[in-house]
Amino acid sequence: MGQNDKNRRAVDALVALGFLQRKSDQYSNTSETDLFLDKRKPSYIGGVLEMANHRLFGFWNHLTHALRTGHPQNESKPEVGPTFEENMEEKRLSDRVTLVGGNFFTGPLPNADVVLMGHILHDWALEEKKMLLRKAYEAVPEGGAVVIYDAMIDDDSCRYPLDKGTRLPARFRIDEPQ
Repeated sequence: MGQNDKNRRAVDALVALGFLQRKSDQYSNTSETDLFLDKRKPSYIGGVLEMANHRLFGFWNHLTHALRTGHPQNESKPEVGPTFEENMEEKRLSDRVTLVGGNFFTGPLPNADVVLMGHILHDWALEEKKMLLRKAYEAVPEGGAVVIYDAMIDDDSCRYPLDKGTRLPARFRIDEPQ
């Protein structure tokens, strides 16, 4: 099998997964990939894939050991401060947005107009999730906001929904903690 045949099979796999469409011998993005995976668009969400590739890919090499021993794979996470500051500078928001580091399990969260939790809640059991949400609610003033973006799974925790509907942003109103 020549290299062109191998490349075509790989690209056809992307067609089968719904990332590309093919008409004759011409390939193009689907409307979803055009919207969400084009870096030039504000709707781009590929950054999370880039982060996952950079941060998590190496852990797959040790998955068997982790499953056999129960030892965690991702204990130490790199500092996000420099990346955050770079992004805020780039977007000219440095004077309006502040990153506050720390351990969200110890003590209250700092008071803020907006508490942003990205890729946090999926790591914890229901009780920890409720505690973190309660702390976030208590940290914002009336009219403030708690913003959460995270991987969502079904109630039985048995599948990650990849259908198009789950890729849409969800909005929640928090009136009081439960």
